[in-house]
Amino acid sequence: MPEAKSGVHHAAPHEPLLIFRGQAVARLLPVLLGLMSLLAVFFVLQSMQRLFVIQSALRVADGELTVIVPTAPGLPDTTEDPALRRALDVLEATVGLTRIRTLDEAATRRLIGDTLKAGLGAQVPLPAVITLGRTPRVEVSMTELRRVLERAAPGSVLDDNAALRSQLSAQRLAEAGSTAALLAVLLLVVSATTVLTISQSMDLQAPVIEVLLMSGAPDRLIIRQFTGFVWRLALLGAGLGAGTGCGLQLLLWLRSPASDPALTATLLPALVLVAVIIFALIVLLATVTTRWRVTGKLRQSF
Repeated sequence: MPEAKSGVHHAAPHEPLLIFRGQAVARLLPVLLGLMSLLAVFFVLQSMQRLFVIQSALRVADGELTVIVPTAPGLPDTTEDPALRRALDVLEATVGLTRIRTLDEAATRRLIGDTLKAGLGAQVPLPAVITLGRTPRVEVSMTELRRVLERAAPGSVLDDNAALRSQLSAQRLAEAGSTAALLAVLLLVVSATTVLTISQSMDLQAPVIEVLLMSGAPDRLIIRQFTGFVWRLALLGAGLGAGTGCGLQLLLWLRSPASDPALTATLLPALVLVAVIIFALIVLLATVTTRWRVTGKLRQSF
């Protein structure tokens, strides 16, 4: 019965429309979205890494102290200097101080040797440098500690890294501002590119939408078909771009000789979170834009 065979299903296919016009233009969408998501993920993660490094340095500067003690000339071993011993006794007896250690000569020269090179010699020997930390639960009065150290070892200097903390705080604020500005610009560029590309693609579909309407296809089906087509392209492009951005950043962390494993472990969750957020925003933007443009075309067709 040929007539029976010809009366089979005329239901619309569930796959993207084969009559979608301008598919060559539309397939530029994953390339553009992939490039934009790659740049967004990579540059935002770079800025976040700098923020984490500054925050880590600020935390260290907030908890570390340095004491510089002048030593008497002519001593074969500066660790036997009476002033140094008295300063160490004061520090060890102060509640709230920890990790007290005296730097050796090489470490001392690396720390202050270049600054004091012109004044160092037999008459003015290399001073002794003590590094120590503060326990977070105990408040140590810097004014009182300086007074006690000055009495025990006249001429000693207590550096609580106040200038360094101020500088790092300013750097953190500037970096946070530049990161926010970068993210805003990237999202704006991604949004504009996505809307423009999809709008141009949907402009090509006006004849297709009219034919589908004349064929009796419901609005919901037309919107779903076009939205599904662009949704798949956005998933492909944004997914590849975000994944590539994460991979590049991770490769840089692993290959960097100066990378801190603890810092990398802290940044890994941030890497995944940033990639997922940017990926979701791009896919959502592409889907909403397509639905908006197709709905507009359907209204114009009536």
